[in-house]
Amino acid sequence: MLDLSMDLALEIQRSIKPILGSRGASEVLYVGADGTPTKRIDDVAENAALEFLRSKDIPMIVLSEEGGRILLGDDPEYICVLDPVDGTLNATRNIPIFNTSIAFAPYKEDATLEDIEYGLVMDLYNNNVFSAEKGGGSRINGERITTSKIEEIEKSTLSLYIKPGKLKEFEELIKKTKRIRCLGSVALELCYVANGGYEGMIDLRYLLKVTDVAAGKIIVEESGGVVTDDEGKNLNNGIQRLERVKIIASSNPGIHEKILYSLRF
Repeated sequence: MLDLSMDLALEIQRSIKPILGSRGASEVLYVGADGTPTKRIDDVAENAALEFLRSKDIPMIVLSEEGGRILLGDDPEYICVLDPVDGTLNATRNIPIFNTSIAFAPYKEDATLEDIEYGLVMDLYNNNVFSAEKGGGSRINGERITTSKIEEIEKSTLSLYIKPGKLKEFEELIKKTKRIRCLGSVALELCYVANGGYEGMIDLRYLLKVTDVAAGKIIVEESGGVVTDDEGKNLNNGIQRLERVKIIASSNPGIHEKILYSLRF
């Protein structure tokens, strides 16, 4: 399925290339299944993705932010959890940080994020491809990657997403952390945890959907990292609907426990 994911990512990249940087790319066309405005670039990417997947004649459920749950064929064999363009705002404002996120799980009625077996995130600007297969490790452009071994928050670089007015809740963590980043492309930032660029990525706004994190989660875990919710529990959200998630992804168990502790006290 990783080969299929790679071909799908390239098809999405080709579909949006003609409109990148154009005024029309940011035009709002309708409200998507996730309840947020769908811009032209999102619509173009998703239509290209669905057309490509239909052409493969593999029965599957596709869960995507714009269309929601879509059945392709009968008796599905897989569930594809898809965010065709993650970082839409960046893509429409000529900020070169946006990606496509693709994950596959074998079909079962009660499948969750824990059932994802393949994940791929492609940086649509510079073509870096992060991928993982359950039990097979994580890679960038085919080369194995591992997470950072730093366990001290004071030496760490963290990605942190905060709701307006909620800064005080994270004040203790921010004071301790060496560097804070927030790039507007969650799937890609999860991959930066996986390859040692970050020691952690935190988003507790309850705005993310399973489509945002499905691929990044397995990439972090297969590179040696840890992914949980804000209570330290495994993410077991269902992947046949657009469930919202809170996420803390860390490079190793030591730094993960310290992040959790800092957020609690």
